[in-house]
Amino acid sequence: MVDFTIDVIKDCLGAVGDEMFQTMIRTSMSPIIYESADFAVGATNAHGDLIVQGNGLVAFVASIDGAVQSMLRHHPLETIRDGDVFITNSPYEGGGTHLSDVCIVYPVFLARLIHQKCPEGLAGVA
Repeated sequence: MVDFTIDVIKDCLGAVGDEMFQTMIRTSMSPIIYESADFAVGATNAHGDLIVQGNGLVAFVASIDGAVQSMLRHHPLETIRDGDVFITNSPYEGGGTHLSDVCIVYPVFLARLIHQKCPEGLAGVA
């Protein structure tokens, strides 16, 4: 049962990465994004460790966790609120590999998300 649960969670996380990637392509107004996929997407845990990624350029994927960890050093987790968005392009702190590259960090509070998406009785299961 544990192996089955791990496989389900792994596949769901993979689907999250794929969905983020497809959403960027579908909603982009730039041919650099929707034609050449010159970007990367991913999700990290609360410490900034990458837990899922979508298809994208490896150099950009490699900068995601560094950008989130840098953001957390400048803005501790307890100061971040729902709706906050952080944008960086610092090549020294994981924000990009070229001057025009940017990394957008949008925090998602999973406990609140689970509570909103699950019936009341299941909210504490996660």
